[in-house]
Amino acid sequence: MAVIIGYLVGRYIFKLNLIMLIGAICGGMTSTPGLGAAIEAVGSDEPAAGYVAIYPFALLGMVIFFHHSTQFADIGNIIHCFDRLIIQYLL
Repeated sequence: MAVIIGYLVGRYIFKLNLIMLIGAICGGMTSTPGLGAAIEAVGSDEPAAGYVAIYPFALLGMVIFFHHSTQFADIGNIIHCFDRLIIQYLL
């Protein structure tokens, strides 16, 4: 679902080039094999530009989320922790 939303926002709101957007979606998923498949399908290295722009932020977000989410055992507390992270780091 997040990939579909990311595609729709990138394509129709930000008007990104489809090739760049494919790389950005792979970077958001931290999927290096996906980037390889995109490069092979397109026949150029253009998707890599979108990948490298997003990948560091996606990786940092995963590290912060998992660092804080391991403090709690059940899913309710993990969701509460994620809400706290959004408030703490983004606001």
